[in-house]
Amino acid sequence: MTELFQKVRGFVKESFHNNIAQMKHFDRTVHWVKVFKPDADEAFLIAAVGHDIERAFRKKEEMVKMYGNSFKSEEGLMHHQKEGAKIIEDFLVKNSAERES
Repeated sequence: MTELFQKVRGFVKESFHNNIAQMKHFDRTVHWVKVFKPDADEAFLIAAVGHDIERAFRKKEEMVKMYGNSFKSEEGLMHHQKEGAKIIEDFLVKNSAERES
């Protein structure tokens, strides 16, 4: 794995307070990406390991207030996706990841 991927994985691990079960989930996601797409590039693998990062920063009370008890609502899923992308993007920018044009 690349150094940047390892940094992202470390960030995810820290964000989930070194939760072993959560890391197994993320590592298995990376594993299956490699099985189904052996030529997956670094960006794809980073997306796989960081796909649920929003959950580490989620304030459950706010989510319930905004979207009700179902986090699987369309609005809840959109929030999950957008916030997760923002969290990973911010981390990548802080770690000097290159942007493709």
